[in-house]
Amino acid sequence: MKNYRKLIVLLLIFPFLACENEPVGEIGYTTDYILVDSELYHLMKRVAEPESGEGISCIQFNYSFPIFVFDGNQEFLRVEGVNNNEEFIFLLENLEEDESISLSYPMSGTTTSGEWIEINTNSELKEAIENCLKEEIISNCNQTLCELQCAWVITAFSNTTFEGAYFRNNADGTFNLYHTTNVYFGTWTTYFIEDQLYLNMHFIDDGVVAEAFNFEWELDYTSDEFMTLTAEGQTLSIGIDCELPCFEENYTQCEIEGSEGTANFALQQYVLCFGYNYGNSANHPLEFSFYETLENAQTGSNQISSTSYNNIENPQTIYFKSLDMQTGTTTGFGSFNIEAIPCN
Repeated sequence: MKNYRKLIVLLLIFPFLACENEPVGEIGYTTDYILVDSELYHLMKRVAEPESGEGISCIQFNYSFPIFVFDGNQEFLRVEGVNNNEEFIFLLENLEEDESISLSYPMSGTTTSGEWIEINTNSELKEAIENCLKEEIISNCNQTLCELQCAWVITAFSNTTFEGAYFRNNADGTFNLYHTTNVYFGTWTTYFIEDQLYLNMHFIDDGVVAEAFNFEWELDYTSDEFMTLTAEGQTLSIGIDCELPCFEENYTQCEIEGSEGTANFALQQYVLCFGYNYGNSANHPLEFSFYETLENAQTGSNQISSTSYNNIENPQTIYFKSLDMQTGTTTGFGSFNIEAIPCN
């Protein structure tokens, strides 16, 4: 994997201030033109609109500075001083389609590591903004993927076996895959190679999970709510789910019509609320099973359904045990409460 130096320009200093009656020749502009609707033109607009949906906030212009405007033949028209983001956006949005602008170079700035850099051309400015944008995308993407109060559900997958399974981040930065009553432990990392964003998955498994997920996925980060990944001819779509049953006192479901105090529970849905690696020091995959009494859990007898269970008390305590799927040993016991509630 190619390593990229983290380059986020926090401050751009334009060394020339334009006065209304100052001769253009004394200010000096470059013939490195920025065309209206060019890629750099739109990048600069995004920097000047950091609060918009497409804004770039990891780089900032230091005002005031001059903008030189040229006609369709790149003949000089005028120089305009801009003093803030609003004035810069107004100028950019009111240029004619065939017009272009020019900046005064060099520009100077600092990176997050404190390194002082100098920008001398449009291509260097474009590169600085793009590097900044890549870091911002990775940061935003990771913040979204690692939201502790939410999980990511597989909405569509070439391997249909895992549709409906969940990914969830742990406080230490690792990730779990929750599939039926099984939990798999692993990591995923986002990074750019050239202009492509990737997500590398690695779950600790030597079976079907590793075969399905342990790839370098191309990540299409289109929003904070939905992402698409592709690798080895497979397509994986995930959507965020922040309506988890983990933050209430009891795991609740609506009463069955005509059966007050009784509801149907898919107990396996509560597995993703059990925490990081319940009793598992080796990070081997775990399998959970459910019981009506602690004694049954300890003896492994009278196991109840994980997908469709009607409560016999309300509220009711459900007991579970976890099994190391690699060694076959029991790693722990626990319990949680379920409750049938009336719903409109």
